Amino acid sequence: MHDYQLERLNTRSFEQLIQALGLEIIGKQLMVFGDGPDGGREASFDGLINYPSGGKCWDGCGIVQAKFRQYPDALAKVNADWAIKQLNSELSKFEPRRESEKQVVRGERICPEYYVFATNLSLSSVAKTGGKDRICSILDNFKKSHGLKDYAVWDRDQICRFLDVYRDIRSTYAAWLLSGDVLAEVADFVRLKKTDFLKTIRRYLEVGLLDDQFAKLSQGGYTDATAIPLSRVFVDLPVKVSNERNYIDSSSDEYDFNDLSDEELDLNEQERVTFLDLFFEEGRQVLKPSANFNNKLGSAGLRQTAGRVVLVGGPGQGKTTISQFACQLYRAALLQEDSAKRSPQVRAALSHIENQAGDIPKPKVLRYPLRIDLKKLAESLAGEGGLSSSSLLDYLVKHISERTDCELSKSEFRKWLSSYPWLIVLDGLDEVPASSNRKRMMDAIRDFVSSEVHDEDADILILATTRPQGYSDEFDPNFYLHLPLASLNANEALKYGSRLASARHPNNNLRVDDLCSALKRATENPATVRLMESPLQVTIMLALIEGGGEPPEQRWKLFHDYYDVIYRREKERNTIFSKILRTYEPDIHWLHHRAGWVLQQRNAAIGSTAARLSHSEFEEIVETRLQKRGHSESEGRATLVRQIREAATDRLVFLVGNSANEIGFEIRSLQEFMAAEHIFSGPESCVLETIREIAPHSYWRNVFLFAAGRIFFEKEHLTDSLIGICGRLNEVIVNQERKFIAPGSRLALAMLEDGVSRNQPENSRALSRCAARILDVLLPDETSRLLELFSSEAKEVWNEELGRRLQVDEGCFPYALWKLCLDLVRGGNKFAENLMLTGFPWKSDSVGVFLSEVVPEISRIPSEFWISFRNYIYVHSPAIWRRMFAGEMLPQSLRFSPIKELFNIYSQDFESDGITLLDNDGAETCNALVYNGDRRLAQWAELGNLPEEVSADVHPVWGDFCLVSEFARNCSSENLIRQFSLMSSDFSCGESVSGEFPWQINACLIARQLGFSVEEICKVIHGGGLGHVADWERWGAAWRGGIRISELGFPKDKFKLVSDQHQGIVFSANAWRHSGGVMRRSLLLL
Repeated sequence: MHDYQLERLNTRSFEQLIQALGLEIIGKQLMVFGDGPDGGREASFDGLINYPSGGKCWDGCGIVQAKFRQYPDALAKVNADWAIKQLNSELSKFEPRRESEKQVVRGERICPEYYVFATNLSLSSVAKTGGKDRICSILDNFKKSHGLKDYAVWDRDQICRFLDVYRDIRSTYAAWLLSGDVLAEVADFVRLKKTDFLKTIRRYLEVGLLDDQFAKLSQGGYTDATAIPLSRVFVDLPVKVSNERNYIDSSSDEYDFNDLSDEELDLNEQERVTFLDLFFEEGRQVLKPSANFNNKLGSAGLRQTAGRVVLVGGPGQGKTTISQFACQLYRAALLQEDSAKRSPQVRAALSHIENQAGDIPKPKVLRYPLRIDLKKLAESLAGEGGLSSSSLLDYLVKHISERTDCELSKSEFRKWLSSYPWLIVLDGLDEVPASSNRKRMMDAIRDFVSSEVHDEDADILILATTRPQGYSDEFDPNFYLHLPLASLNANEALKYGSRLASARHPNNNLRVDDLCSALKRATENPATVRLMESPLQVTIMLALIEGGGEPPEQRWKLFHDYYDVIYRREKERNTIFSKILRTYEPDIHWLHHRAGWVLQQRNAAIGSTAARLSHSEFEEIVETRLQKRGHSESEGRATLVRQIREAATDRLVFLVGNSANEIGFEIRSLQEFMAAEHIFSGPESCVLETIREIAPHSYWRNVFLFAAGRIFFEKEHLTDSLIGICGRLNEVIVNQERKFIAPGSRLALAMLEDGVSRNQPENSRALSRCAARILDVLLPDETSRLLELFSSEAKEVWNEELGRRLQVDEGCFPYALWKLCLDLVRGGNKFAENLMLTGFPWKSDSVGVFLSEVVPEISRIPSEFWISFRNYIYVHSPAIWRRMFAGEMLPQSLRFSPIKELFNIYSQDFESDGITLLDNDGAETCNALVYNGDRRLAQWAELGNLPEEVSADVHPVWGDFCLVSEFARNCSSENLIRQFSLMSSDFSCGESVSGEFPWQINACLIARQLGFSVEEICKVIHGGGLGHVADWERWGAAWRGGIRISELGFPKDKFKLVSDQHQGIVFSANAWRHSGGVMRRSLLLL
């Protein structure tokens, strides 16, 4: 008997577990539902099933319902109270079952015959007062009141007993449920014979743990740093989460957000979402293809495939570090549960993570991590480097074999792949240029994910990382969730900086306090805090403060001063290489610049993936430099070349030995900074020509921005030429698509965001004038990039450019610009507020969609805006307001006539009242007559007529709506004929969705759509083709008890059973045709 850790599950994975158990216990009759509205059930069944064992088998329709509490209370009564609340909530949705009802069709709310209630809570078995007896009492009463025949309660204890019996399920969920040596349990289940597989996978975890245990502070220039555990400095990073439902949603039934106060809701909205919190929650789901039932492309293009995440972040934002530490946390979780003996080094690494990770989220599911450097994978696929492979699976097998010195076959790896949940990190897509074998590498990834994973039914959580520059959605957004990293705010920057300072000076509290105080002052300065938006920038800022420097206000200056501080520190260390740094300082600077430029060119070259220099290549660069500087004596020059190369092999400021035979930069941003510096090694005419050449290419974007930063900082006479390059880039239309991108304006915008012209008002205005062209091609999701500019030194330029573009014809609606205007209003911008009050294009048909975005922010919109809205309601068809009124989102303050009445009509999707149709003997048929009843009539009756003060500029559909309302107030076939005859010819059921019109109106409109004249339709109505008032009342009263088909007068063979998602009786074309003088009527139920 095992001790199962059900608390590691979440709502979704608990549902998946119950579904898996249900399939084993109940059998193939069980219909499992995927994510989304399920009518209050995780699965349903119908027919004879072999359950319960040892008793009378159930024979009929039933449902299985799962309820998961994420954080069970220590008190059994509190848990039981919660479970009872959830149970009562579900049972309240059911209507009583009649004796004649044999099944529950999905979408109906009739009580099932059998009910299984599953929960992760332990329910006390104390007689009468225990949780089990209390729940059973409720279900016993429900049997009497609603016709439930039998039920079962699967609490924690029962579920654990099921898991003891069903070993396959226990193995599938081992990473979730088992404590202790999970790897040994699964390895025993897999039973691989050829390889000591358990030893191999444990060894691979250990070498990975040791490889990644320390923070790579030397990458940032901390060459004097002792080894600092990554867990001491790591902070979880914030991500930008879309409002759309395309990210992890593991909401539990435990929380009722309706109970939260406005203040609590505001607090929740302000909380930053961090990556590991989301990612580990995503990893708690069962991600086997066979366990996910809705991995289909959504109609809106939203991500539907769980467990596929792309982390998008700029230079130095921490993409690689966070993926590295995610793997470390998974490794530690597995090894800490493992019973094998550990070396002192492994124990120390585990201890650091356990004791120093602090408030960092921990994975609940023990996934096996594999981290892949995509640059190395691309090299391997290209046959470069020491490991040549033909596919991603081939690479993984060879890589594991090489790192563990154990033979591993592909068949064994596939067996393990299918038997245990994995995390696979694909790190650094941006390190593989599009001009190299990037496509072949992506094909290899696609083949692995779409073929290997599916063929093996593998449970794989995938994380890919990339920069946004040069990324072309290689990971399809239809299947991969894209999470952009957000910039660090002041508190997050200070938190990371404080942890780094404490780790750098562990025994010097006074020094730590001084550094933290200096960092806090930097975060309080608007000019410097914007240079602390990524972990790399905070690391650099701390290094500058440690060196006695002042925090700069421009990014190029930040990197320039950082290099200067590190260089000075290296000169003063009195190492064997310090003399070289002091004696040949100009040469060492030039070598950094040249190496950065050569490596940047190499990465951009077709077919190249390497970002390193061989020793011979580096020596050739040094040799060329020394010759040019007049070192003519060959023997002495050769010695100096060798000494400089040896220094770089260890570390020469930012140049470092990447491997035994190669030299390069460990951080790409430093390589890009040096490449930008190299641009200025020639005459100014060459400087501008080089910048002009790299400007259009996204791969060179960071180099361009560094170069621009230097120009604006110390070469002001070149700024006009630089801005001119951006302007001309807009005019060079290589293809039609480029015309709608405005690449030069986007480049100017990137410079403004980078702060190159900070404290230079005239240059900021000129740069802004060029960047403002982006307003012509702005996309709605880009507006947030521009908000800060409207309060910058160039705000007058941006106000003018935006205002001019919004002075357009009233029928035109530049959606993205008005969204920008709205975003500015939300931030308190008075200029944008005035634009919305005086220039909003109320007559545009796009107003309804736009205002649906406004409604949630109503409190931030001036009240005068809504007065204008009231004046223009009748200009448009009521249908355009539908999206605005959907759901319960319309504030009470806007529910004035006719908005109030439209809201009542549009916002409530009543379930149709299905009238069961009986045969002439009173037995049920498989048909139902759909009837939307008196409630809809009452709503339409409230709409009334147009106010007398309404101007003549009224959309004709409003008149038709008033005619519908007139019919609803006097519901008769005569009045139906009268009102329908007055309706405009272009009025159709397209103005209504899901049967919002009374069904009688729907029938007439569809008949007219089918080509029948108003006269023909009215003749059918007059002859009783739609019934009369008495019929309508009888059908309405009969919706519970059923009605005989013969009473309707319709041929039985003309009825069809279809979905009841839509409401109303609608007549097909045959309903309006005469045959032999007799009207043949066939109902088409929609």
